[in-house]
Amino acid sequence: MFPVIFFDADTQRDFIEPRGAYPVPDAAVIRSRLRELAETARSFAIPILASWDAHPKDDPQFSSAPPHCVIGTKGQEKIPETWLRSAFLVPASGRRRPWVNMKELRSQGGQIVLEKAVDDPFGNPATETLLRELEPRRIVIYGVATEGAVRAFADRCLTLGFGEIFLARDAVRGRSAEEEHRTLVELADRGVRFETAHALCLMASEWMAERRS
Repeated sequence: MFPVIFFDADTQRDFIEPRGAYPVPDAAVIRSRLRELAETARSFAIPILASWDAHPKDDPQFSSAPPHCVIGTKGQEKIPETWLRSAFLVPASGRRRPWVNMKELRSQGGQIVLEKAVDDPFGNPATETLLRELEPRRIVIYGVATEGAVRAFADRCLTLGFGEIFLARDAVRGRSAEEEHRTLVELADRGVRFETAHALCLMASEWMAERRS
């Protein structure tokens, strides 16, 4: 089993930046914590799975939400704080490209960007496949929105038994304060542990050190 992986939920310009097409309230304030998490992953070779909204411009979902993360637009991009230059994309079909090397991912870390056209990161079939191959003992989750992609990912991981789940409480934001509170209460009741991003970075470095000792 692998000591820990990070899960980055939808940290894209349209969601994080105040002038984005569909901004999550106050999401900009978590950017420094998102940067710390990404830098920790880079420094300690912690694999990052990152969900990535990718919508056609005529997506039927836009009947209930403003057009956002349209394929090829600036708003679809990940914010610079969470983008790794070595990242590679897994299309929404779940078909992984030939150069995805699990041995290298385990030994060197890196970022896998999982394209999706729905809220649930498991809408990309490769999400579950990669988790089963990585066999993480612990998963650290952060990003937006708390009651959306964050919750969907955590809920499915709990159901499938993918390791111990940690939430970086100060590195997530929800669209609705009421829904976010309800989500956090439910996740806590199911055993999700809440820590600050900084604390989780320290913990993750220790977990990775144990692997090398």
